[in-house]
Amino acid sequence: MAGPPSVVLLDDGELDRVRAILERLGVEFELCRRVPDAASVPRARDLLVTSGRRALAMPELGARPDGEAGPLWLCIHGQGLEGLRAQLRDLGVHYLVNSAVDQESLR
Repeated sequence: MAGPPSVVLLDDGELDRVRAILERLGVEFELCRRVPDAASVPRARDLLVTSGRRALAMPELGARPDGEAGPLWLCIHGQGLEGLRAQLRDLGVHYLVNSAVDQESLR
């Protein structure tokens, strides 16, 4: 039985740039698109990458029932709302990246 994927990419199709970067780097990842709820998302071993929309729709992604530290959570958003930063931090997001960042910096 294989363990959890190193990286989980959770979006609605807007993070294709990130998917392409992961593929080029040869990173083991699982792509989860348009999943109905957080229970359908596998636990990432090292890194969870979500869109802002998915992070806000599934706030329980940051919760670990066993009390263990979860993977790093990177949220890529396209909104410039000031309140978004605090909201995502409260959910457990570690890094917030604007989707307009250049490809090399994102890599």
